Amino acid sequence: MPNRSDTRRQPRHPTYLEGHIGFDTRKLTLKCLVRNLSGLGASLVLPGEYALPREFDVHIASRGQSYRAHLVWSRGNRCGVAFTDADLRREPESRRGPLLVAEDHGVPQDAA
Repeated sequence: MPNRSDTRRQPRHPTYLEGHIGFDTRKLTLKCLVRNLSGLGASLVLPGEYALPREFDVHIASRGQSYRAHLVWSRGNRCGVAFTDADLRREPESRRGPLLVAEDHGVPQDAA
């Protein structure tokens, strides 16, 4: 059986970026760690096990990037997503509503 990374249309690059998963038009967010990234998807590590919706936004503030994502797989506190809008979205901070943070602690350092 081929390695999953060998079957991807675009290679993913290792990262260690803070991200936020946005639900309900970004009124509720959950911190995450973006462990690898390509223009088509990412691998995320969450601070615990969560039941995620099928679609949500992934925002990487340090890069000013946001993606609409579709949940592909989920195991424990890790998940893989495919970006449903392969084009990068940049959204001005002023257009976003107030955020409620679902979890106010970071991702464990041993999540690597």
